[in-house]
Amino acid sequence: MRKLPMRPPGRRILGLVCALVLASAAGGAQAVPFLLNVELDTGATDSWGTLEVEETAAGSLLFEIHLNDALGPDADLHKFYFNLACDAVATDVVTLDAVERDYKLRADPPVNGGAGTDFDYAVSFGNGAGRRGNGILPDAHFEILGQNLDLAALTSTFSTSASGIAAFFAVHVQGTETYLGADSETVVATVPEPGTVLLLALGLIPLALRLR
Repeated sequence: MRKLPMRPPGRRILGLVCALVLASAAGGAQAVPFLLNVELDTGATDSWGTLEVEETAAGSLLFEIHLNDALGPDADLHKFYFNLACDAVATDVVTLDAVERDYKLRADPPVNGGAGTDFDYAVSFGNGAGRRGNGILPDAHFEILGQNLDLAALTSTFSTSASGIAAFFAVHVQGTETYLGADSETVVATVPEPGTVLLLALGLIPLALRLR
């Protein structure tokens, strides 16, 4: 796995705080939700979908991605991008959908509509918008296997666009109808502002203590 570029200390600390907060919230094997609410090229905000992540006892990560109607009726999942701040390498992707699909894991991928961002890995869902595609895929449920993967490794680093948008994850979607003349979008789960993180952390302290 390639080494991530150095980021300002404040951002690394913010990422670590986010990871601790999310790990506390995930007690009891509950999935941690993220909102796909920013379009990476334009910086426009809306509610385009959700991503839920859950740790497993075996050290793998379960993911659920759901797109909503805001991207249009033919919105199709194309690729999911993420980072891992650890030495463990994700080795495989297990598809948990009822319909078997060909999901592939790629390292150091080019980011479609990435606006200057780069990510360690991408999960490719296939080209559903093309003539020989796999059909429209608005939802995906899959597991990334590896060694000691957890939320802290997943959320303690993030990628930043040329315009300064900081994102934990990015999802490239084909067949969209959001903007005139554009048929695909890359939407992201952004990194919370420091004040938001602190308020969330304070609110979760009693919950974390109860879980312990």
